[in-house]
Amino acid sequence: MRDSIILKIFDSWLEKNRERFLFEPMIYKRQKRYLQYSFKGITPALYWFIDNQHQSMICADYKGEMWDIIAEFDVWQSKNKKGYYCSGCEGEDRKYYQNKSDLWIDHCFEPLIQWTNDEFTNNKWLCFFAMKEAPEYGTTWYRFSNEENITELQSEKELVEAVLIKNKKYSMI
Repeated sequence: MRDSIILKIFDSWLEKNRERFLFEPMIYKRQKRYLQYSFKGITPALYWFIDNQHQSMICADYKGEMWDIIAEFDVWQSKNKKGYYCSGCEGEDRKYYQNKSDLWIDHCFEPLIQWTNDEFTNNKWLCFFAMKEAPEYGTTWYRFSNEENITELQSEKELVEAVLIKNKKYSMI
């Protein structure tokens, strides 16, 4: 489904809900079929991607390369006589909505606020890992760590780099 109305729905919703984010989403890249947002006060290594089809995800970027997907808020928009719904949800998890806006707000945008407000905390580290023996395979992943565990993680041979999610360099808070 290619539906640019989704991006317009988000823009409109964000204007009304921007203050609910502890770290304000800021447009980083706008293309015809997708948007990328960074978060004010958060390392630029984390960004949110939403496209005009179904994808919505928080990603980790390392030196210009998308390293890993951290969280997904995808909506597989479908419609039947009961209304709009996400076809990725089944059984009791499936909810029906009167319109596209309500589906996307409840299924994607509200969980995004909750996730970022819960996960973007002081003294939390974003750790980048890779299989160093075979970098051509591109096996990369991330892990969050707290201040207490970061020293222990530094001894892991797959650790490439660790960055604070929120620090004075990136934060006004």
